[in-house]
Amino acid sequence: IMPVDPTTGLTNGPPRPLIQSSREDTRASWSLDERWLAFTSDREGLMNLYVAPFDPESGTAGRAHRITSGPGGDYQAQWAPEGNKLFYFAKRGGNEDIWVVDLDDQKQTIGEPRRLTNHAASDTNPFVSPDGKWIAFHSDRNGLIEVWLMSSDGTGPTNLYAVRAGGHFIPWYDETSYVASRRRFFLDGREPEPILWFGGGHLQLSPDRSQVLENNHKKIYVGPVQPEGSGEDFEVLVSYEESKISVDYTVWSPSGKWVLFDRNEPTGGDIYWLEGIE
Repeated sequence: IMPVDPTTGLTNGPPRPLIQSSREDTRASWSLDERWLAFTSDREGLMNLYVAPFDPESGTAGRAHRITSGPGGDYQAQWAPEGNKLFYFAKRGGNEDIWVVDLDDQKQTIGEPRRLTNHAASDTNPFVSPDGKWIAFHSDRNGLIEVWLMSSDGTGPTNLYAVRAGGHFIPWYDETSYVASRRRFFLDGREPEPILWFGGGHLQLSPDRSQVLENNHKKIYVGPVQPEGSGEDFEVLVSYEESKISVDYTVWSPSGKWVLFDRNEPTGGDIYWLEGIE
């Protein structure tokens, strides 16, 4: 985690560890009230979802608890605005689909996870609109990876613009539009509006939509949201170019005060004991 200025995105201090284990902890997201973090981890053997309390004043996290269980590979958890659901994608049904799990006030699971898409294609990376009504996600139903939309209950899937888009993030600009392939796409179908001069796999917009955050796996950088540019007005927040460390999945907090990211440093491994192997 790294403290930043909510307006400029520039750092207010050095990055420091927030959630750690000897296994993989990755792809975290904040609840809208900034009191909870959801992330994926295989710390108990399988890639499942975990939730941890977060103190937005001190920038510290409490003890995490597991939300999902079993095989399936649960990734990219995104919060419903009310904090009572987590949307994610998994292979629980044999191929990658969008799933949802209900949560109580203590962020414990209510009932079983439910599948929202059921298609032979790969449906991944759900991102919830600010009003909680829509989910934008990636799908290759037409042979190419495109941004699709559906209601948050899984009904009415459509590729409204049939826009090709890679990467992992689909940031919502507001309740009526999302960002993909350098442009702002509107739910009412009007002509897309160019707003960025470059594309990226992990683009994040600041809360006031004036700044954009991105990483290239070695550096995290921030700059203005504008349709034309060269990168000269972008600032590097942290760089690991001279080391084996890599960074990924940069996420801006709802208040704009924090940036969360994956930091991977290959330093060793775990030892396992296997029995009954023939």
